[in-house]
Amino acid sequence: MEKIAKVYLVTSRSVLIYNESGEQMHELQKDLNWSTVGERERERKVIERIIQDKPCVYLVRHREWCVPISLREFVFLLGYGPEFADLED
Repeated sequence: MEKIAKVYLVTSRSVLIYNESGEQMHELQKDLNWSTVGERERERKVIERIIQDKPCVYLVRHREWCVPISLREFVFLLGYGPEFADLED
């Protein structure tokens, strides 16, 4: 399984995930971007994988700016802060 290298959180809450080869990881993106309330566990598994791989994470606003953020900030922006409260910056 390829390691996650970069994650981009777009201000629309869409997430782009790239492996170390620079290729998008479409299945992980799909599980995180298009899940429904009943599939929150799938989102959680993707977030756990992202935390495990420790990629570079960026907050992006379309064509205007891209700023690095911590994994903790990423998790909180996705609404999973309380579930990963012990995550360090």
